[in-house]
Amino acid sequence: MDPVHGADAGIDARRETSHFHPEDYVLHHIQRAVANRQTIEIALDGDGTLKVFGGEGTFTADIYDMATLCTLPASYFRVEVVSVDDRGGGRHDVAELLWQAAYHASQGRLVRGCYHYDVVELVRWPNVTRLPGGEQAIRLAALLSRHPTSILFASRVLDIDAPDIYRLYSAAHCAGLTRLLNREPEPPALRPHAKRGVFGLILQRLAGR
Repeated sequence: MDPVHGADAGIDARRETSHFHPEDYVLHHIQRAVANRQTIEIALDGDGTLKVFGGEGTFTADIYDMATLCTLPASYFRVEVVSVDDRGGGRHDVAELLWQAAYHASQGRLVRGCYHYDVVELVRWPNVTRLPGGEQAIRLAALLSRHPTSILFASRVLDIDAPDIYRLYSAAHCAGLTRLLNREPEPPALRPHAKRGVFGLILQRLAGR
């Protein structure tokens, strides 16, 4: 058997880590907007706003602390479907936002639908100069782009602790930068955000959602 592709599927299931669920975090709001090509504004009192342009795959951010924001419960945010009326500058690739949201929400866990025995190919490099992960992200990207392998084997080869490599894999996966080679992916069900009238927005604010 090819040691690089390492068939880790036979590893004892007890070695699998716990998973985190995107719908518990702001990550899910972003994923829904991108999947359904919606423009949304995500607001959090005291920490600014995100605007996601799902149709064109970009975002703008006026956020005080992105890392903390990405670990807060999804119910803390006010989400509104808005018109695409901002044509100014300052937009970035939404893959960067998805990377950050998944990386921070992970807290050392794999995102639901990903496993340590996944054999993964990196199909597009992240903009590592703008994203959390640093030197470890560069090393993992270099390996998976040249020699697709399992996440567990990559952790051993690169001497990266499991929690750190789970963060990186979750981030790359949610950003759409990876391709699974040993199984079919498990795409999440991502329904569109509802357009709310004035009364609905008042209720959302009162509910803290």
